[in-house]
Amino acid sequence: MDLRLEAPFSLIDSERDKEKRYDGTLSYVGAEGDRISIDANFEVRGNWRLAQDNCRYPQLWVDLKKNQTAGTLFENQNRLKLVVQCDRYKSYRDFLIKEQLAYELFSMFSGYHFDTRLFNVSYVEAGNADASRTDLGFFIEHPSRLADQLQFKKEKRNSVLPIELNSLQANLVAIFSLMIGSTDYSLIQGPVGEACCHNSKLLKSQSGELFAFPYDFDNTGFVDASYAARPSPNIGVRSSKERVYCGFCLHGETLDQALDIVRSNRSTVAAAILDHPLLRENAKKKSFKFVNDFYEILENPEKIQKLIWDSCRNRNS
Repeated sequence: MDLRLEAPFSLIDSERDKEKRYDGTLSYVGAEGDRISIDANFEVRGNWRLAQDNCRYPQLWVDLKKNQTAGTLFENQNRLKLVVQCDRYKSYRDFLIKEQLAYELFSMFSGYHFDTRLFNVSYVEAGNADASRTDLGFFIEHPSRLADQLQFKKEKRNSVLPIELNSLQANLVAIFSLMIGSTDYSLIQGPVGEACCHNSKLLKSQSGELFAFPYDFDNTGFVDASYAARPSPNIGVRSSKERVYCGFCLHGETLDQALDIVRSNRSTVAAAILDHPLLRENAKKKSFKFVNDFYEILENPEKIQKLIWDSCRNRNS
């Protein structure tokens, strides 16, 4: 779908101030051909992509007026993350498509995931309709709405113990992260002063188990973004193209089950990449090769032993 956002984007892009809210509107053409408009506030978000040296355009919160969303595409939504294309080049379009595709790939492994929706987004400068750009972007489901749907509760602590995590879900996240070349996450520790965790959210089931919901996949070998940060020196690799397993040893009882789930979806994963209607052919080939190399590992018991079983984490970190 085509989405139109109108706000003072020249200020938003130049100031990049997390403390500021900017008034504007979100609109789209409805099924009857009429333009549906909702008042909105916009805020910048993120850290690495917020720096102008890394991204020409900042990532956004879109805060909708909830009393105006009834009967619209955004009914019952009010605060959504918008993943913004970092720059205008075609390679940056590919980066965004692959990041959104990563969410879809994880949804093939687990029913506990964030939904996303891709749009053609027109960013129109308030008061100057001639000053606009149109790029791809996608919204990410809000954790509060996800919690309501599942009848889960949000976890507000800064840190948790690995034993509190649902074992199968934790293993699926760890294996998926290995597949896409992600080490920039934690399932047990959040940033200072914030709720757990880093690039994952925890929701608590009615039985008290914590389910991890991963997000923010641009800093991975699968996306291979030119602006991505290098892995932490503590990880022991120099590139996200090098795979490191970050799962916990104490979840070993469900590891084989998780591996079987991921193996059984090999053809579906391959089709999602190779048949993607928007991804350029060269990007498809690179992404498919990266993921296919991972699946070749899963067919080799010796490599599974070395890369996963012998590398799992014993420490509560």
